[in-house]
Amino acid sequence: MKNRVKGCLFAIVVLFVCGCGLIAPVAESVQSVGITAGDRQALLPNELTKFNTALFWGRAPDALAYVLPESRESVQAQLRKGRDQERLVESKVDNIDYSEDGYDATVEVTFKYFKVPFYIVTERHEVQKWRFTIRNGWKLLSREIQT
Repeated sequence: MKNRVKGCLFAIVVLFVCGCGLIAPVAESVQSVGITAGDRQALLPNELTKFNTALFWGRAPDALAYVLPESRESVQAQLRKGRDQERLVESKVDNIDYSEDGYDATVEVTFKYFKVPFYIVTERHEVQKWRFTIRNGWKLLSREIQT
């Protein structure tokens, strides 16, 4: 009888440990889909970092991967205009305002840059509008560059 109880307890412990190991990845993948507003909000900072890093390094194709298809043409024109005239030195996200449902966000970013060939570092602010879709995650809707 004692062996049977020990066996049951052992089986319960094994199932619990294995179950936790299986549940954690499932819970993480559900969060990465962005089902709840909180999940969506947790995903945006990573996308912002990737987009602004691509801008920093002047990699327009990489930056355009984070842009909604309907906005790609206007953002691409902005990138073309700036690529030969300026170099980014630093970017900092100042503020993120999410819509109530968490599907839209307005992001205020400060960039430090210099214009070629003057090399005097200047600061500018940019307002980025982002939109979340279940299919594509967070994508840039528009950029308003304030000089």
